[in-house]
Amino acid sequence: MSTRTKIEQLRQIQELEQQLKLKVALKMQRKQKKHLAARQLTEQLAKELQIQKELREAVESEQTLRKEQAAMDEFKEIVAREQAHAKALEKQVYVGCPDWTGSTKNWHPLQEVTKRDYKLTDTDEVELTGSRKEQLRLFKKPCAFGGMRYATSAMLQNGDRMVVKRILKEGSSLQRNQRVLEVDVRCLCIAKRIADAFNKALTQTSLPKSIREARITYSIPSIVSAPDSEVDSGRVVYLMEPHLPGEWKKWLQNDGSMFADRKVPALLEAFVHYSYHKTRKEALLQGGLMILDLQGSLMQNCGHGQACSNFQLTDPSISTGMDDPDADFGETNHGIDGINRFLDSHECSEICRALGLARISGKMQMPAKLAPPDPGSL
Repeated sequence: MSTRTKIEQLRQIQELEQQLKLKVALKMQRKQKKHLAARQLTEQLAKELQIQKELREAVESEQTLRKEQAAMDEFKEIVAREQAHAKALEKQVYVGCPDWTGSTKNWHPLQEVTKRDYKLTDTDEVELTGSRKEQLRLFKKPCAFGGMRYATSAMLQNGDRMVVKRILKEGSSLQRNQRVLEVDVRCLCIAKRIADAFNKALTQTSLPKSIREARITYSIPSIVSAPDSEVDSGRVVYLMEPHLPGEWKKWLQNDGSMFADRKVPALLEAFVHYSYHKTRKEALLQGGLMILDLQGSLMQNCGHGQACSNFQLTDPSISTGMDDPDADFGETNHGIDGINRFLDSHECSEICRALGLARISGKMQMPAKLAPPDPGSL
């Protein structure tokens, strides 16, 4: 083969290589363009999806805001109705005791009600002990008005003077209202148990006789179910307890604070201190509790011609050091804050010292765990 022929073949090979390289380059370029287009398309789709997500979230947020606003408007309407109802009731409050033995024109006719009685179990829960029918007559106007319920004088067919207390902010469910009242009954049962122990402890001290024979008493109320055509369920429930004789007074508020214009009697202060001292040692009442909201009447005799103080109390509130402050003692449970508020103002008296109540200083804290029972507790 001649040299010229070889040179020609080499040139042809080089041209083929260049053409092949060009084809490869063009193919790579097309692939890169496709990849770039795919990436751009993916990015565009991602942007569109993000925009759609943001729009959807904005719509959902607006819908949520509308629902919240509607719920708030409904709540405001309920509050407005309750306030109007409360004001209307306040105007109807009958100041003083009704005419128990005179004309019946200010009394509703007798109606049949169902009366349920309760007791406190060994585990500090309320237990139904019996149920029976009674004939009850209600006074036409409330005799007292509070933040949680209002009271009306009542009379059984046999002439027994009673007071019924109806929830001010009743729910539509009769069962729910029943549970609320059962919490009140439980608070009263626990307060009575502690008051009975306090009275017994007083008798074992060397205090003056007038103090040793002083008494703090609570009555256990019943829950009464009565017909009422003005409510959807057709029936209402309320507490019923004996009417307290004498002048009604309030010595201590439900948040543990004391009134600036009146002094809490030393016996009552010692009782509140005792309630916390005693229950801090009980396993069932984790962290202890304190009986607050002291109100009722004071009778200055204990029978047998003896002059001593007999406090007949009702409607206590209980503040507790338990982890769940609202679980068992209702809306007036102020928890550790209520306990500390009382302790901030309390000064131990000779009664506290005679009962061996520990002087408590500093702020109480929520307990970390259940304290073991103490067999030597008061």
